Amino acid sequence: MPDIPKFGHHFEICFSVENLKDNIEFYGKLGFQIYTGGADQDWCTLTDGLVYLALFPDNFIEKEFGIPVLFNYREGNIEKIVKHLKEHEITLERENIKKDGLGDAILKDLNDSVFYFDTVEGEERIDDPSKN
Repeated sequence: MPDIPKFGHHFEICFSVENLKDNIEFYGKLGFQIYTGGADQDWCTLTDGLVYLALFPDNFIEKEFGIPVLFNYREGNIEKIVKHLKEHEITLERENIKKDGLGDAILKDLNDSVFYFDTVEGEERIDDPSKN
């Protein structure tokens, strides 16, 4: 098995919703709690401790990525992820590497599903650069 970097702290399924507040309430009834964001921030990530859902209003996912559902790995080292994918001849749709492993990258699988890898300043990291 190849040495694969961890792609992120967690994996979330991202989709657009018509009414963020109503969706937060609905998923709350299924055991999901707010992990990040909230109705007052116009986006939200919810978790039940295993599954992460990212909810965005106003068709944000379709507008930004051109698809209804996005698979997102959060808080990994983008530089290491991109290097690994390229070493294994996986073509990226986009790569944006910044300092300390921050940035984002996009790939499509064989079925045109979109996988988005992103890490921004201030997030909990699986490879905290200050500890290296």
